[in-house]
Amino acid sequence: MSTQEPTPNAAGEASALTDGLERTAPALKVKVFPYREKVGMGNIIWADRNQGSAYYRTSRFAMRGGKFPPGHPVGGGWGNTGDCQCGDGESIQRFRKMGYWASCFPEGDGITWKPLNGQNDEQSMDDIKAAFGWDARWGCAL
Repeated sequence: MSTQEPTPNAAGEASALTDGLERTAPALKVKVFPYREKVGMGNIIWADRNQGSAYYRTSRFAMRGGKFPPGHPVGGGWGNTGDCQCGDGESIQRFRKMGYWASCFPEGDGITWKPLNGQNDEQSMDDIKAAFGWDARWGCAL
């Protein structure tokens, strides 16, 4: 049995070595709330959002000292791009290059996002899945 630590693969998922065979962890399940002009930013939320109260959310992935802890779904640190986009992990940078403004919540439980090139809901969902490799579903009726 291998004693190596899990390492992220190209999609940012942790893989584990067992008996010399690489196995990929299941894709992270996230809920996606769509961006709506003049109504609200889009949000991508992962499972542990409801820890704590509505006024003070806590997450095991909360930013500490300007960095996200190991295992954070996006990874990296503050990485402020000068336009209030928090998070500098490879997957969120890939999403931004697809034409989105995107910023991790410092609380560590999600991402707020906005399409910059008129992408519709279907294209946005496809891009989220492609950039992050997550099992993404709409969190509300469209």
